[in-house]
Amino acid sequence: LAQVSVLDIATMWQATWQAMLDAVGPMFYLVPPSKLALNRDDPVPDFVANAIPMFIVMMVLEFFMKDLFSPRGSLRKPKYHLNDTVASLACGIVMMLWDVFAQISVIKLAEPLYTMVYDRFRIIDYDAREHPYLTFFALMLSVDFGYYCLHRCNHEWHFFWSGHRVHHSGEVYNLATALRQSILQTITSPFWYLPLALVFSPSAFRAHKGLNTLYQFWVHTELVGWLGPLEYVFSTPSAHRMHHRPPGDCNYGGVFIVWDRMFGSYVCENVTGYKDYFGLAGPTQTFNAVELNVEHWRRMQLIPGSWWKRVTTKRRTTDWTWRPLSLFEPLPPPKVKQHGEVRTKYRGAQLGFGGQVFSCAVLVAGPLRFFH
Repeated sequence: LAQVSVLDIATMWQATWQAMLDAVGPMFYLVPPSKLALNRDDPVPDFVANAIPMFIVMMVLEFFMKDLFSPRGSLRKPKYHLNDTVASLACGIVMMLWDVFAQISVIKLAEPLYTMVYDRFRIIDYDAREHPYLTFFALMLSVDFGYYCLHRCNHEWHFFWSGHRVHHSGEVYNLATALRQSILQTITSPFWYLPLALVFSPSAFRAHKGLNTLYQFWVHTELVGWLGPLEYVFSTPSAHRMHHRPPGDCNYGGVFIVWDRMFGSYVCENVTGYKDYFGLAGPTQTFNAVELNVEHWRRMQLIPGSWWKRVTTKRRTTDWTWRPLSLFEPLPPPKVKQHGEVRTKYRGAQLGFGGQVFSCAVLVAGPLRFFH
């Protein structure tokens, strides 16, 4: 009986450990290449939908760990404001509702467009299961480079910025900010990945696209500081904080920071030190998720000329340089100097007790709608 009991405990521990790895691993792109070696008709794990419980767990942990793990006297610690957090979750829910509507009404572009290009125009046939590591690293890099190009153009053109602006509207930088997404980006983003359909199957692409999205969740935190050698290769919280500091035209990589270092868009947080300064250069004055999705379209009305000119006008121009040797340049060490709140954050109307109860209900129950 004792032997059976020990075996049962060992089996239970192994199952628990595996469940933890299955839940936490995808959040950091830690998935075995063999599980991502997918051919055209292989089923694809819905990494993003399956990760919704982890979103909540990590946000709760960040909230309670902010005072325990932030350095003594440090100004860099996660902050949560109820209005801002509810707005971030509401934007995420609106985007997911749109995604459901798009699937029902057959206007979702990403999957059918990619599949059509793969079926008609692919230039090579190969079995991903025979080359799991090649498939893993090739797609990991190419999906992230596609995201870098998409992300950079999101900042340069008014049409793309009208969607991406939603994500930058939060003046508080925490894990909830990662969920502040827009409707328009789900429509414009598929076109940037179509070159990959010439080689990689739709199933393998979808799996890596989901993992690329999940990796970007954890970098939206002030809890993590400078990560030393990792800063040379990967997108980190330190690098992404600079992206959310106005004007934010830097550090576009999703998983890797090497694209920014090679193409002249990298800015190191250590140059100026930490600043509690996030959001838009001209801060928004609303927490309404619908208004946040249409706010830049109102601004675009002020651009002289036709609507065609407005949607094809660049909002800013940056130089795309090619400096591969910059990958070997040393990064400056962390600065001790820190800056507190640079400007007063928009807090919105003060909520009464009933409003606070309702907001907390949305905060807790809203994401449950999407649990599988």
